[in-house]
Amino acid sequence: MPGGYKNIKPEDNPKPFEHGKVANPTGRPLSIRNQLREILAMDGTMKIQAKHVIEIHDDGSVDILMPKKDMVAMKLMQWAMSSKEGASVRSIQLIMEHLEGRPHQSLNISTDEPINQVQLSDEQFEELMDKLKPEEMK
Repeated sequence: MPGGYKNIKPEDNPKPFEHGKVANPTGRPLSIRNQLREILAMDGTMKIQAKHVIEIHDDGSVDILMPKKDMVAMKLMQWAMSSKEGASVRSIQLIMEHLEGRPHQSLNISTDEPINQVQLSDEQFEELMDKLKPEEMK
């Protein structure tokens, strides 16, 4: 920082934050996890505000404007409730992982192979490091 510890001056920040203003006026963006929770909490009906209805068709179906996060969550719920067993099980698994987190897995990694150590001189090490450097850093 320009002024350093305890020596920060107002002129160090060219765009000071104005008091009384909210940093993100629209609030924290909704996550798919929250969308899934909301959908699961519904009792089977969904209310769509009239301003989000784009078109009402002759057959009674409607086109609505919906945020992509809502669309993804709705599609995932649709797959979870479908009769296609593979898609249904995988969708339920994804929903549970988003809401509850993945279950803990224990790993046991062992090998009977000995670990070989390579002894390099300083010159050999520097030569190897030069070979591994990206071209733009050489």
